[in-house]
Amino acid sequence: KTGLLGYVSLSTLSLLSKFRLATVSSPPPFRGLVVLITGSRTATALKRLSHLRDLGHLIADVVVTEGGGRVYWPDGDGGWKEDQEWRATHDLSWMPTLKTWCQENGVEWDKGGYSTAVRLKAPSPSTIRAVTLLVRPSATVTQNMGNLDVLPSTSGKANAASYVLRTVGYPPRVGWVGTAGDDDNDLDLALMDFVDRAYFVRKTGERLRGGEVDL
Repeated sequence: KTGLLGYVSLSTLSLLSKFRLATVSSPPPFRGLVVLITGSRTATALKRLSHLRDLGHLIADVVVTEGGGRVYWPDGDGGWKEDQEWRATHDLSWMPTLKTWCQENGVEWDKGGYSTAVRLKAPSPSTIRAVTLLVRPSATVTQNMGNLDVLPSTSGKANAASYVLRTVGYPPRVGWVGTAGDDDNDLDLALMDFVDRAYFVRKTGERLRGGEVDL
């Protein structure tokens, strides 16, 4: 829906496959685990994965969409099954209030394809401040590709990653955990205590470009 195109190189897919296959027989916390965490709409993310699977490469063990709001596990038949326990933790009672505010203030509201998040298009600094105060403490905000994503406070990439690691049996601070990202909405995950190394392939967010965060 953004009109932007992303590419994943064949060499990257090959390295991911080798990483997973080399450790697949090892028990946690020594087994390699690839978790794809994206702020994109669920339908978009799963469609992308279907194309990557067609290339014959294993791309991820767990998929997290909507900035952390929804977690998907393999269903055993080549598809994905949503983790309803995780989804049930989110309080979405703030959404009607935010929608009314956006309508009254002429802010573009984009909920198409999202169930646990809202995206506000190209918000001004004053809009970001107002929305942040409006949705607290039930929800939080994060910037992504020039837009503002509003998420339940229980969501977010860092919270979802912690939940996935607990679920698969990775104790805190055991094993090695690395992350890769490119925008402000990847920072909370990169700065989590359990992350040993964070990679940023480019700096698209204001906090990253401005040097506000030292990585």
